[in-house]
Order: sequence, then structure tokens, then C-alpha cells
Amino acid sequence: MQEAQLTKESFTNYRYFERDIIEPGENKTSPGKAQNFVTYLTLFKSDLYRINDLNCYYSSRHVFIANYTENFSINFTRKGYFSFKTFRRVEEEYASSIMLEKPGCEFKFVLEEPGEGGCTVLSFSDEGYNYIKERFPLKEIPFFTNENAFSSIVTANASADFLLYRILYRLQQQGIDRLEIDCLVNELVEAVIYLLLGHKPLPDLPFNVKRHHHRTIERAKDYLIHHFTQDVTLQELAQYCYVSHFHFTRLFKQFCGYSPFHYLQQIRLKYAETLIRTTLLPIADVCFRSGFKRLDYFSSAFTKQFGSAPTKYRVATNTRKGYPQPVSEI
Repeated sequence: MQEAQLTKESFTNYRYFERDIIEPGENKTSPGKAQNFVTYLTLFKSDLYRINDLNCYYSSRHVFIANYTENFSINFTRKGYFSFKTFRRVEEEYASSIMLEKPGCEFKFVLEEPGEGGCTVLSFSDEGYNYIKERFPLKEIPFFTNENAFSSIVTANASADFLLYRILYRLQQQGIDRLEIDCLVNELVEAVIYLLLGHKPLPDLPFNVKRHHHRTIERAKDYLIHHFTQDVTLQELAQYCYVSHFHFTRLFKQFCGYSPFHYLQQIRLKYAETLIRTTLLPIADVCFRSGFKRLDYFSSAFTKQFGSAPTKYRVATNTRKGYPQPVSEI
């Protein structure tokens, strides 16, 4: 297995810069002109999958070169507003959308709105794809049973967002733990599959809402993932996203299907579950480190989410997988 460190230096070395767009009467040294670029890096590679990362900036709408998917892939949109055009289908990707692509999917990828764009792609080898087919009930998902369907999209939940964040965070650390990355990817694939099993499409948003507020949701999710252990208020979150708090909750629910409070609690619960499963911390410490203020409330919410009280969950996990070993935290 080989891996590539995600560093600022690697982004600099692998950037592909395009020519600056020079407006009439403007010289090349004029201030304030951002240089267009796109990077596509392999951050981690194993026999079963690769973790690839695309980052770009364009000062106007940009159409990427038409391409096709060689391997089964799961594409997580982190920032930007893209369209994914295949035969007879146009999918829109923004604010943590998850796109699944079958091998042989011909597509055209478009950055619809100027500015930054970013996607993380899990690309699976034939062996990795077969493993997914064997492990998960794909026959219950129309996308996998329809031979004419080559792409499908689903909105990420807090668990999928948090797992992706943990993977990217770990890949920036010195000394990558390959087993930990494998386990996180396995969890992330499981989260995506079960999102598809219970997928209910959200109502289509007006173009102006998507155009003007996809950055709002990006900022909100990024803020919550980085501050979930703190006492976050609706007013400070809305202020961080440059939106009135009267409209913020409505926007968040339009894009995600649930409230920002629900999203925050799901992140806290997922982090708590990870600590219970992978560390020997006392349950009370897990509670407070995850951002909960009361142990009884945490225990009730955890039991509702995972079907077992925290202590019983730890015992069951140890019984299935052996005694857990402490790991570093994020």
C-alpha cells in the first residue's frame, strides 16, 4: 500500500495553472486577478481503493474536458456548485452532495458558479467494488439494479460529513495509520450505502437559492464540524455565514432536510460513538468531550441513535471486535 501526504507543498507542486484571463485595457500585472487552476491528487492508495482530491478555482463558469469513469467511484462535493452531465441526466452537486458513478459512466463536469470548487473521490478497484457488492444489500437499491443508470446522487448526513473530515484530517498528519484509514473508508462506504437505502429526494431548490446560498451551507457545515465541542448558538452560526438567523434555519433545512441543531447533535453522537468504540475513556469523559453538557441527556440521545446505552454499546463492541486500543483524537 502506498500513500501520499496532503500538504501545501504538494498542492503547489501539482497545480495546473491556466493562462490569466486578461480583460481589454488590463495588463497582466494588474492587482486583484486570481489565477485559474485545478489540482487532482491521489492522497492515499491501497489495493482496494484510492482517495483522490480535486481542488480548483475559476473566475468564470468552467467546463472540464469530457471524461468517463473507469472504476466505481463515490464523489463527495466539499465546496462549489457543479453539474454532472451524463446520458439523459444532469445532476447538481453542492454542499456535501454525494455522487455515485458506475464503471463506464461518460460524463461532462461543469463548475457552474465562479470561485473555488473541491471534491474528494473514492475510486475502487474491481476487487474493492466486488467487496462492496458482497457486503452490502445493493440489490435493494434501484441504482445498482438498473443497468441503464450510471450515476446517482444523495445528500450527505452528519455522519458521512464527519467521517470524510476525519479521513482528510488523518491524511494531513505525520505517519499515516493505514489500518485506521481503511476502517474509516469502510465506515464511510457503509454510511453512503445506508443513505441510499433510505433515500428520499429533497424538493428541488430554485436556481437563485442554490446559486446564492450553497456557500452559506458550506460555511455552516465547516463551522459545525470544527466547533462541535463548543456551545454553538444559532445567532453566531448565522453571523458566521453572513445570513440573518431568521432565514438561516430555513435555508439549512432546504439544502439538508434537517435543522442545524440536528446536524450538530449527529456530529457529536458520531464522535462519541467513535470514542466509545476506539478508546478506553470513561463514558462521562466521552459525553463532555463530544460537546454534551448533561450525562443523562447524552445517554438518552446515544441510546436512541445506536439502539444501546453507551456502556452496553462498548461491551458489545468489545465482544465483537476484541478489546479496543486507544487511538489519538481529533
